[in-house]
Amino acid sequence: MKLSLAVCIPPVLLWSASGCASRSYAPLEANIESLRSVRQALEEANAQADRALASLRKVVAWADRDPRPAFDEFEDDFDKLEEISKESSDRTKAMTEASEQYFQSWHAENAGMKTSELQELSAERMSVARESWVNVQERAVGMDEAFQDYLDRLRELRGYIANNLSPSGIEAARPFVERAERSGKVLEERIADMMSGLDRMTARVAPAGAGT
Repeated sequence: MKLSLAVCIPPVLLWSASGCASRSYAPLEANIESLRSVRQALEEANAQADRALASLRKVVAWADRDPRPAFDEFEDDFDKLEEISKESSDRTKAMTEASEQYFQSWHAENAGMKTSELQELSAERMSVARESWVNVQERAVGMDEAFQDYLDRLRELRGYIANNLSPSGIEAARPFVERAERSGKVLEERIADMMSGLDRMTARVAPAGAGT
């Protein structure tokens, strides 16, 4: 299940983040809200990815006992991870929409300015903010790939272990579990990169006192 850069925030929230739908800064607030929503989703995904790996390790550790309770836990954790992945994908889609609306609104405001110096200043600020947004999009590509690789490895291990719950069957899967661990480490790094990019983007545009 792909975690693509693409948050489902209801339209009402997008345009009335502070309860004032008519405010001229509504696109800005919608953008900030969506960035923070995605960051929260990534924190949840990162934590669940760790839980799924921990329960998989427990299956291996319990191979000489009855591994079924540990495997049941792993299956539940994996199902939850896939669910969070889908939720995160929905949120990132809405984030893209909110950010594009924000930049379109900003561009329209710039076009209507008659004071050239102020128009130039605003355009410069918009360019800096859009650069941060492009950086977020670029980081999302690597994160998407890492997330998909991790899910694929866990999914295949789930299928294998379900039919090979004997001690020798589980032990034979140990090298593939280690590969999943390495994949999880890469995912952790990519999520951290993505959250750093989101923080930078938010800092570029968020007003003081807007909260976290």
